[in-house]
Amino acid sequence: MRIPISLLFFICLSTNLLAQSHSPILKHRWVAKFSPANTIDPITPSLQIGLEHKLNSKSSIQVELGHILASDLFYRQTSDSAIFPNHQGTKIRLEYRRNAATIGFVNDLLETFFNSNQGFYLAAEMFHTTINYNSRQAYFDRKEQSGHQDYGSDYYNATYYRVKIEREIYGLNVKFGLQRSFDHFVLDGYIGGGLRYRKVRHTGDFNKDHIWTSGWRHPTIWGVTEMPGDYGGIGIPLNIKVGYAF
Repeated sequence: MRIPISLLFFICLSTNLLAQSHSPILKHRWVAKFSPANTIDPITPSLQIGLEHKLNSKSSIQVELGHILASDLFYRQTSDSAIFPNHQGTKIRLEYRRNAATIGFVNDLLETFFNSNQGFYLAAEMFHTTINYNSRQAYFDRKEQSGHQDYGSDYYNATYYRVKIEREIYGLNVKFGLQRSFDHFVLDGYIGGGLRYRKVRHTGDFNKDHIWTSGWRHPTIWGVTEMPGDYGGIGIPLNIKVGYAF
């Protein structure tokens, strides 16, 4: 993934250098952004900031960096064997956006449904997220269980291990958004869709003949995200950001 990200950055930088000489004078070329909603994300709360650079009046590029908050707020355990999850991780997003008014059929749709084309944009985004944390998980003997757990008395014969859960996510999104400027103050909201690949690994000192089944009996959104393996899926990016233009 490092090669495509580096290639995208190089292409955007080259486009910037070529485009600036033909661009009209823009009042503000840079926008620093903050995502308040990410700090209360129930799955991967993070402190996330971004920087947008306008290449010209038609397009811009944006990079976002996020730091996973080391908090056990959403994974609190109260038993005697409770552990501090010690969350660690990063989020990286790279985006190219285009003024929707410069795309013929999109501009027509905006004029029809919104009676305005100001501030709307289309964007393509790639992202990479890593999350690592500690957890206490239930495992069953692989030799005694067929893989489909009978949730009778056998369920309570589980062995609990302290493990490190490592999650890595790659993805591509297409977004439709609206960004409005009030002098230096900026509001940016968007919604979209995309594809993602998720890799989850459990590491630690546990019996490799045991199989993980913690999330099977009472599935939760956390249990699903902790399930070891490789998965593909879809995502719906949705967010509102605040920013400062300069």
